Amino acid sequence: MKLRIDKFEKLAKHEGYRNGYELSLAIGCGDATYPLLKKGGRIGGGIVAEIYNRFGEEITLDVIDFENETINSIKSKYIKVGNKLY
Repeated sequence: MKLRIDKFEKLAKHEGYRNGYELSLAIGCGDATYPLLKKGGRIGGGIVAEIYNRFGEEITLDVIDFENETINSIKSKYIKVGNKLY
């Protein structure tokens, strides 16, 4: 899975963050993670779940390129309570 950087940057601005880096820190990425994601690095399931929990399924589908996975495969790896993944 990869982060769609342009859409993530738009989400960050919409949510009141200065940029995607700032939002990435807020959702639990380390300092060095966002630059790696911008270069095409893969995003982990935990961060995908955090995006899902904060912004919902529709936004998650918009900002994540699931490649060979699906949103359902991610959801199956977690316990779903209401609209949150744990």
